[in-house]
Amino acid sequence: MRSTFYGFEISKSGLSYNQKALDVTAHNVANAETKGYVRQRTVGTSVAPSINMSQLANLTGNKVGAGVNLIDIVGVRDTFLDRQFRKENSIYAEWQVKAETLSFAEDILREPSDTGINAILNQFFNNLEELSKNVGSKDIRTSFMEQAVRLTETIRFKASALEDIQKEMDFRLEKSVAQVNEYIKNIAALNEQIARFESNGLRANDLRDKRDLLLDQLSEYVGIQYREETVDGKDVLKVNMTIKDETGTEREIALIDHDKYFTFGTYHKTLPDGSKDFFHSLYIQDPSSGTVIDGVNATEIGSFSSGKLKGYMDMRDGDSEDNKGIPYYIRQLDTFVENFVEKFNEVHRSGWSYPNLSEGVLSQTGIDFFDPNGLTASTMRVNDAIVKNVYNIAGSSEEVNQLINSGNNENILSLLELRDGKNVLGSFDFEEYLRSVY
Repeated sequence: MRSTFYGFEISKSGLSYNQKALDVTAHNVANAETKGYVRQRTVGTSVAPSINMSQLANLTGNKVGAGVNLIDIVGVRDTFLDRQFRKENSIYAEWQVKAETLSFAEDILREPSDTGINAILNQFFNNLEELSKNVGSKDIRTSFMEQAVRLTETIRFKASALEDIQKEMDFRLEKSVAQVNEYIKNIAALNEQIARFESNGLRANDLRDKRDLLLDQLSEYVGIQYREETVDGKDVLKVNMTIKDETGTEREIALIDHDKYFTFGTYHKTLPDGSKDFFHSLYIQDPSSGTVIDGVNATEIGSFSSGKLKGYMDMRDGDSEDNKGIPYYIRQLDTFVENFVEKFNEVHRSGWSYPNLSEGVLSQTGIDFFDPNGLTASTMRVNDAIVKNVYNIAGSSEEVNQLINSGNNENILSLLELRDGKNVLGSFDFEEYLRSVY
């Protein structure tokens, strides 16, 4: 016959279980705003009725269960969605960096606009056209020279601004590497804490939430692959990433193996001429590598699969049609300047300057309008000979001697023809090229 207190024991188990459920609910409410916290719930199981093992046991009548037992407290999360989120988070972060960086570059180049290179280039040729109408006027020559200086200053400013973006990408890359290393170290430390806590048969839900948050944050910077497996009776988390080294060879690197981990480093590579590379190079500790960097076996990183670090590196170093980073746009601007300066100087050198008889200066030929050494966007300048003496602008196709050829503007007209000629790569005029690039 069952004891009268049997029902009390059932009620007691129910009260105990639901008290724990209320505690879990209170914990959930208290952490409603805690970043990374995942709602927890209790898992119970019914207690089977006691059975008399004797063969003489009464086999008649129904047996009543003995209540409920708490078997676990689990976090309510979907590991499949976690993996999908971290994969997409890495891709999103990469393109967010690229979109933001290219937006900065767009603001600098801004074509078409009143402050763009094309607008100032148009004014440059318009002033040259005015000079063709009165080739001997010192005032018009001065106005044209000043517009030419404005053109070169604008191009140098835009090149400098693009280089500043490059430097900012390098700065952010360096700071991000330090942040990533902190995430890696903290994940490894939590792995060890979780293993110790769960060795007693308990589940470290809150520690796991902290680790999952760190994995979310790490995935923002680098594309990661991870798995948790049981080794010697304890759960072990392993985190890998795929990179391309400086030779373009794809490699899989173990970032974290439970409490063991590797970190990233930055350094300035020594160039063949003995100087240091302007930007930081990245490496990851790699025992299998034969290269030693900063005293450790390491693999130099050429690119990542995804994440902010890939975005920063691509924007800082990208110089191809498939990877249009800041260097790509600087190179396009350099191409424009090189073609423009060489074509303009070539025509200008063939013309003759205006004599300045008050200073005893005769008509000359072979004068460069732009500094022939300034063939990049950051070095483009008007030739000092033009800035100091505007009469050195070669407007005539023949030598000017007193009144002879004083009104000759044929070389100015030849310079004006450059405006519509296919002078860039044999396919674009100057304005078309700038529009095609920017």
